[in-house]
Amino acid sequence: MEEDNDLFIRIEGSSEVRKELLGCSKDVLSTLQDFERINELRKKKIEQVLTLKQTLLEIKKLNSLLKEKLPSKNMRVKQGKSKKTTLIVKKEEKKDTHQIKQLEEELNEIELRLNDMTI
Repeated sequence: MEEDNDLFIRIEGSSEVRKELLGCSKDVLSTLQDFERINELRKKKIEQVLTLKQTLLEIKKLNSLLKEKLPSKNMRVKQGKSKKTTLIVKKEEKKDTHQIKQLEEELNEIELRLNDMTI
């Protein structure tokens, strides 16, 4: 016949020990849930960084195309019949160069942000 070698030990304050064990289990579960949330955030961040990189590449391509299409900086306007046309053309050139500088500054800002995110 089989012999039962079960041993039972009496634990003092067993209800308190049970409560503490349940509390610890609850803490472990909440920590695991936080860990899962962190992993999801990391995945989303990686996706956003990849999207941003693609967007920056597209912006760089478009910027180079824009630079090709724009006239060179050294372009001069011939003196025509009136001085008004010359002034208008110069104002337009200033506006264009201002917009180009602004776009380049924005592009540099985006690149700096991307570099900060990848580091």
